[in-house]
Amino acid sequence: METTAGHFPDFLGIGATRGGSSWLYRVLSRHPDVWMPPVKELHYFDKPHDGRRTVSLGGRVPLVRMRDYLSGERKRSTGDSLAETVRWDLRYFFGRRSLEWYQSLFRPRAGQITGEVTPAYAKLEPQTIARIAELNPQIKALYMLRNPIDRAWSAVVNDLARKRRRNIADVPNDELVRKVERVARSQRSDYAANIRNWRGTVGADRLFIGYMEEIKEQPEDLLVRICEFLGISKPSEALKGSLLERVNTTSKFGGAMPPEVRRRLAEMLLPKIEETAALLGGYAENWLAEARELVVR
Repeated sequence: METTAGHFPDFLGIGATRGGSSWLYRVLSRHPDVWMPPVKELHYFDKPHDGRRTVSLGGRVPLVRMRDYLSGERKRSTGDSLAETVRWDLRYFFGRRSLEWYQSLFRPRAGQITGEVTPAYAKLEPQTIARIAELNPQIKALYMLRNPIDRAWSAVVNDLARKRRRNIADVPNDELVRKVERVARSQRSDYAANIRNWRGTVGADRLFIGYMEEIKEQPEDLLVRICEFLGISKPSEALKGSLLERVNTTSKFGGAMPPEVRRRLAEMLLPKIEETAALLGGYAENWLAEARELVVR
């Protein structure tokens, strides 16, 4: 089928980190109406565009790409031929960052839409979001949310344990405390502010909000909502079969959150959770009830 070169994305997955963005990328990359880049996070809008190459060949991304080739995920994620995928990798790894380079990474076929998922985009400054909207006035964004307390703990386990190939129980307490407080203060935890920034530019009707609870409890209904939002066909039976696959989990390196950590996160995140609950209601009201109970206890 014919491909389109130099295509600006139709949608962006903007987060949240450790909130279901990997699940979102996986299911969309396997939808026949969507073409997703074979690398999940392109980080174009949140990093300087100074003409450098996008990643170091000694980093993690080349190893992940090698695994994708060996496992067959390379073809499942895009449907491209081997030659097409190799050309994409050469452009991605060796091209110099620019808007033209970024657009060249999207090659949807006729009848497909295209987009990418980079959780760091949730906390983009309003002027950067405005630039995105200028480049594509019809841009849509998808924001997957998770209980901020659980999201923060998952981020801590990911950074201090999983990435360092150790169990979180082996992390010194002072290092753990510093990381917990840093994550709680991060703008990634400020859902309400991020939503206001995106809604204020692209409009509420072009910002999709989904929840980790939906991924766990009713993934098919969630995917149907996503398809309707993007204007693509309903999920096939084959795609439904992959909805419960675990993606990017930290369970091997973590464990139950220590009660004192949960309470500290509740104290620090309570104002942000209150804002989110006032803005969204629904699941966020459950997060708020839990946080208040922890603080009072």
